[in-house]
Order: sequence, then structure tokens, then C-alpha cells
Amino acid sequence: MDIKDSPSGKVVKTLTGYYAFTPNPLPPQIEWDTRLVNSLSRADHILGMLSREGSKLPNPHLLMRPFIMREAVLSSKIEGTEATLGEVLANEAGVQVNRNPDDLQEVHNYILALDYPKNGSWRRQLNAIS
Repeated sequence: MDIKDSPSGKVVKTLTGYYAFTPNPLPPQIEWDTRLVNSLSRADHILGMLSREGSKLPNPHLLMRPFIMREAVLSSKIEGTEATLGEVLANEAGVQVNRNPDDLQEVHNYILALDYPKNGSWRRQLNAIS
């Protein structure tokens, strides 16, 4: 899709001659019709089913960990980090990897940041302050 055709806003020419994307005001108007309400109801039902199944897992983090690691690798790539998922996994397993250690550390730091809310250490830090 061309940004000029975006339903989220429009491209305008600034006073200095540059072009800028101006988003539409938020929140957008939502037309509540039967189709939308039925879709939301179905999505809510499916999320409830997923939640029920997830509560049966002894350690749901085991399923989340690969996605967290993949997100860390992809997000770190945006900043110029060149580690692959395979290299990160091998490094965490203790295998010597032919990659810049700073890149591997960057991805590891990102993984720690994504794990931070889950591990509860932020609660301990707040309790120590108060």
C-alpha cells in the first residue's frame, strides 16, 4: 500500500517543502455493526479458551521463550546487531560462537528486558524502596 493512500492519515507538504505524514485524530470512529460485535464476541470466546488451556500448563514460559528470543533477535537487528537466533541459542547453551560478543550481549540484554515483568524483580525493588 502506498502511504499516500493510507486510511490512517494523509501526506502533506510542509512550509519548508518536505513531505510529512499527518495521522488522523485518535480514536477513530468505530461503526458498531452486527458483524463487528459477532467478531469481537468470537475473539473473546477464543481468548477465554486459550487462557483455560494455558492455565493447565505447569510452565507456560517454556512456550513463550522461543518467541521472546526471536523478538529479541529481530528487534536488536533494527539497531544493527547481527546475531542470529541460532547463534544466540548456541551461546546460551555454552557453545563458542563466531560472532561479536557485543552483539550477543545486546540480544541477551533484550531478552532480559522482555523477561523483566515476568520475573517479579521489579516488585522486589519497589518493596525495597518503600
